[in-house]
Amino acid sequence: MLDPFIPHVFAYRDFYQSHPLAFLMGLFSFVLALGSVFLFGLSLFFHRMQRRQAQARLALETRLSPLIVACLFQHQAPERVWESVPRGQEKAFVEMLYRYQQRLKGSVNQKLQTLAEPYLVLLARQLGHSQPEMRAQALKILATFQEQSYLSALARALLDPSPLVVTIAFQALTQSHIVGYHREILAALPRVENLSLNYLASLLVRKGTILSPGLRLLFADPAAPIHLRGVAAKTLLLLNDLAAVDVALAIIQSEAAADICVPALKLLEKLSPRDLSSQILPLWHSRDFAVRAYALRALARLGRQTQLPLLLTGLNDSSPWVVRQAAQALNELRQKSLWPAELEADFALTEQLNAILGQA
Repeated sequence: MLDPFIPHVFAYRDFYQSHPLAFLMGLFSFVLALGSVFLFGLSLFFHRMQRRQAQARLALETRLSPLIVACLFQHQAPERVWESVPRGQEKAFVEMLYRYQQRLKGSVNQKLQTLAEPYLVLLARQLGHSQPEMRAQALKILATFQEQSYLSALARALLDPSPLVVTIAFQALTQSHIVGYHREILAALPRVENLSLNYLASLLVRKGTILSPGLRLLFADPAAPIHLRGVAAKTLLLLNDLAAVDVALAIIQSEAAADICVPALKLLEKLSPRDLSSQILPLWHSRDFAVRAYALRALARLGRQTQLPLLLTGLNDSSPWVVRQAAQALNELRQKSLWPAELEADFALTEQLNAILGQA
């Protein structure tokens, strides 16, 4: 049976021996074409699968939406909805309820929680899924509908290898009504370091002053990441934590990096109950324009008119940002009638300030 193919085999062998490069190029082209066909078929398969899933989801919503609306707003019993959920579609049903919850407010959310409750145990099994997106989605829905029952799962999720899962758990546990887990939240900060400083501070401040001692330790720790120390400083500022003033003062006296001195100066400017001008003044000579600018702001607020000569010097700084900060501080003093008479009569200075502030 193989006799007809034997000449072809020898022909390919002879061709390979006489033209090895051309043979390999042809073989590579064949494999490449075969791979392209395989990838096309695979993409077509996934496209059809996603299309079927979308159609199934649409059919489920078309079937159940009227029943859900009747349960939420017309006092229909939830059993009527439950008995209409197709077997195998429980997870899709809970995800559908979650989308409703994102759009609705008030007492109807309690009814949505009641509708979802029988299926949350099934969803909890997804917390061990190999795909982080599946774990994250399950965690988000569980935290929405029954967070008190899954607080320990949320705390464990702070150690998840996926940053997405950790972020969802962190957002849930930092809500103001969640009691406890303060140490876990602070310990998880390095794992959410990719979030913006302001956003992290807005999450932490919801927990209130219970986090203040730990945040002060983080703020004062020179070995901690600068970004997280900045988060701690911002949160302490939002919490009006007066005990953080001494921490900030120690930082500007012992460290020179702008990334930590600037948050410390912001905190001193806003929270210090006493004039710390003599301690802040050395930072006015920093090589970093940002440090000079925020030192000037702090000096202007804490020292007020006693810092007028320094503010006037700031108008000649090499940094336009420092110049603008000096002009703003001088303008605020002028508006509060804290200028001496000789400056009030200095029309050239007034025109200079107006020109600087008018550039923004």
